[in-house]
Amino acid sequence: MGKFKIFGLDGISYFEIKKNLDVLRYWKRLTDRFQLTLLWTDVENKHRPWKFDSAMLWTTMFTGKLPDEHGIWGYKEGIDGRFMRREDVKATFVWERSGAKFLVWHVPALVPPLSWRCEGLVPTDRVVPELEEWSGYVGKLLNSPIDYDVFISVFTGSDHFQHHNWGADGFLDFYDNVARHLLKHIGEHDDVLVVSDHGFTDIDTSLAHMWTWEPSKRVNRDTGHHAPWGICATNLRWRPFKVSEVHEAIVRHLASRGIVLK
Repeated sequence: MGKFKIFGLDGISYFEIKKNLDVLRYWKRLTDRFQLTLLWTDVENKHRPWKFDSAMLWTTMFTGKLPDEHGIWGYKEGIDGRFMRREDVKATFVWERSGAKFLVWHVPALVPPLSWRCEGLVPTDRVVPELEEWSGYVGKLLNSPIDYDVFISVFTGSDHFQHHNWGADGFLDFYDNVARHLLKHIGEHDDVLVVSDHGFTDIDTSLAHMWTWEPSKRVNRDTGHHAPWGICATNLRWRPFKVSEVHEAIVRHLASRGIVLK
């Protein structure tokens, strides 16, 4: 039996992959093995001028609670307040439950990203936005002596790239390079769940549907912004179709392996 590996890809968009599989050869290889479906971002932010905040969404994915319950609407308290801390999260992350051995690195529910059982092997005090560096640390963890049932890591650089490079030359090359690195870390017998917290679209479409706010274009010079169509690529029987269903899919899959979380 292989391992259970969960890879998050911040902001990777379903339609960009689906409509370009003829040129995305690594995504084609990945999705031939792990069926690709849309993961709808069904959790919206009530306390920000934009709807889909990554801190809020990753916290929901990995606690199984909605923002009203877990208390995280963004990385900061208010828009310009202090950065939120673990003690501000009013919920238990899945890896903090007993019953399974988790190895977790770089989950951007807070700043810096959250980690579990990997201190001393990889940096846990900063964001690692570059794909090659992130992938290198993932490989180091997966090849370390640490025993685990579930591995979780999130690549965050895809969000920043799309904000500033939506539709630019090399855009699809970047997308396919992400899939190339994922394939390096997936074994023949592994169970895999690849998810994104939200999708992306061009800035004008995002603004028209109020998924973001005007300064994103006028001040930040964004060419792309968040949209509600993320991805799920998996071989799990319990497939999530919404962000709010990811936690349950993880728990159900572990139960099918005889691992009951408490």
